[in-house]
Amino acid sequence: MYKKLFYVLLFLILFTTTTKAESVINRTLSIGMSGEDVFILQNILNLDTSTQISQTGPGSIGNETSYFGPLMKQAVIKFQEKYASEILTPAGLSKGTGIVGLNTRLKIEKLFFNQNNDVEVVEEEEYSDENTAEESPAPKLKSINSASTVMAGQKIILTGENFSPSYTQSVIFKGTLESQIVSNPEAIDKNNLSVVIPQLSAGEYEVSVMIDFKQSIERIKLNIK
Repeated sequence: MYKKLFYVLLFLILFTTTTKAESVINRTLSIGMSGEDVFILQNILNLDTSTQISQTGPGSIGNETSYFGPLMKQAVIKFQEKYASEILTPAGLSKGTGIVGLNTRLKIEKLFFNQNNDVEVVEEEEYSDENTAEESPAPKLKSINSASTVMAGQKIILTGENFSPSYTQSVIFKGTLESQIVSNPEAIDKNNLSVVIPQLSAGEYEVSVMIDFKQSIERIKLNIK
């Protein structure tokens, strides 16, 4: 069973449009959403019997889908509560939310993509330097072109350095109780990113930029009402 799932995951990692395993799931996922990353996450959850989505039918082993439904939400909650000390406790939560936010994604990366375990078996020498894209530089965030208080749905401009549509880019909104990643913001040019404020609870958030999983050292505080 696990060998079969391992090869499914390996296939997905190698043949997605991104070149790095860490970029396979690069957005916040929640009930009602769909996509290739949902299908990949269902396969990951089904690797552990304690987080298995379903015993039979859609979502069960070998019948994973690209739709995030109620059964998948319950499986995500089980995953979050299994690793509560790393996912929930830092956010001040005691129960899983079923939303695949920043902490949940980081734990998935640690378990399945960043460690020398059974999933990460592709040796570095299998990649040819001729086939790899130029390594992206670390982003720098200098300012946010907006008022200090903004609303969800509002578009803001981030000013900095080393932005480019050629790289996998994300903007991170990190709050005390809630965080969210906005994937693929619009790169106006190498110094400006346009991003829409996501649906977040009112409060203060630290905004940073990530390019190919290199996060800006700089953080800018923003109040969302």
